[in-house]
Amino acid sequence: MNTTIDTIAVITMIVAVVLVRSVTWREVKLSKLTRLPIVLGLLGVLLLAQVVASLGATWRPTIVDVSVLGGELVLAVGAGWAMGRLSEFRTLDGVVASRLRLSGVAVFLGFVAVRVAVAAFAGSVGGTPALLSSSVLLVIAVIKLNQGLVVAERYHAHRSLVARPVVEREPSYR
Repeated sequence: MNTTIDTIAVITMIVAVVLVRSVTWREVKLSKLTRLPIVLGLLGVLLLAQVVASLGATWRPTIVDVSVLGGELVLAVGAGWAMGRLSEFRTLDGVVASRLRLSGVAVFLGFVAVRVAVAAFAGSVGGTPALLSSSVLLVIAVIKLNQGLVVAERYHAHRSLVARPVVEREPSYR
């Protein structure tokens, strides 16, 4: 099987897993919020290193490669922030759970669509197609890391709201 097809299949599976996990109510565990981004980031760096090694010692990144990757990373930070803000929380039996709203899924899928279009365009104007397609795991890692940071912040705010005692007022008969 072609390496590009393998890469696309793996990335499609990862995007599907990320989406399914994001829209399912899951207990918020702060220690787990960074686990997936770290794994995806390491896989992304390894994939990029493999692609760079396969391009040969004489290959150098083009300005298009650097610009596209830099722009994607900036957009990934914004997409992760938006997805974190578009997460919803609930507390049931003292357990705080969260999930991504459909508007957050739209942000993620929109980012993926823009990323694919930009990579295709960049490849047609002098970018390195293999490098552009293999950087997607690194970009998804940045999205998930930033989303996790925002969710962690919102989790603490949610816990403090839920922990506040409800003060019953005595009726006033004036």
